[in-house]
Amino acid sequence: MFHILDHGYAQLIRDLNPQRTVVTCHDLIPLLAAEGVIPIRVPATVARTFRMRLGYLARARRVIIGSHATRVTLERYTRVPGDRIVVVPYGVGELFRPVRGARAPRRQSAGIRDDAHVILQVATAARFKNTPVLLRALALLRRRLPDVLLVRIGAPLFPDEAKLASHLSVSALIRYVGTVDDRVLVEWYNAADVLVFPSV
Repeated sequence: MFHILDHGYAQLIRDLNPQRTVVTCHDLIPLLAAEGVIPIRVPATVARTFRMRLGYLARARRVIIGSHATRVTLERYTRVPGDRIVVVPYGVGELFRPVRGARAPRRQSAGIRDDAHVILQVATAARFKNTPVLLRALALLRRRLPDVLLVRIGAPLFPDEAKLASHLSVSALIRYVGTVDDRVLVEWYNAADVLVFPSV
C-alpha cells in the first residue's frame, strides 16, 4: 500500500499502482481561488498545476480528507468518485486539553481582566483565514458586549485588515500576542471564552 500524504504530490501516482494507493487531500484552496469562490489571488501557473494534480486524485483507490465540508467541495469540483472518498477527522495532540489555572495568568500576561469576554483567533498570513468578516462581527458584537476583546495569535493583520479595524473602531479591542509555542497556545485556548475559526 502506498500513501501520498498531501494532494500537492498526487502526480506521484503515475509511478505507483493506483489500486494500492491512498492520497490525503487537505483542501482545495488554490482551485477555489482560481474559480473565484474565495477572494484570494493565485497565479495562473499555480491554478493550472493544481488542477493537474487534482486530476490524479481520481485514480487513487481512496482519497482521505479531514472534514465533511472538504468532501462536499471535492465532490463538487473534481472527478473523484464519492465512494472513494473517506472522511478521517484530524487528530488532536495530548497537549491540547483543559488546563486548570491557566485562565487568569494567561489573561494577565496580555493585560486582560478576568471578567472580560475574550474571543481567540489563531491565524496565519493567509487570506483564506477570512479576518475581515471576523472584524465586522467584532464591531457588531461590541454593541452587546462592551467588554469584548479579540486575542489574535500568529500572523499580524494585513495592512488593509488593520485599516478596516481602524475604520470599524475595533483596533483597541484587539490584543496581538504573536507567534507562541504549543504550551502557551494551549493556555490561551483555556483562557478564552470562545475560539473563532472563520476560514473559508
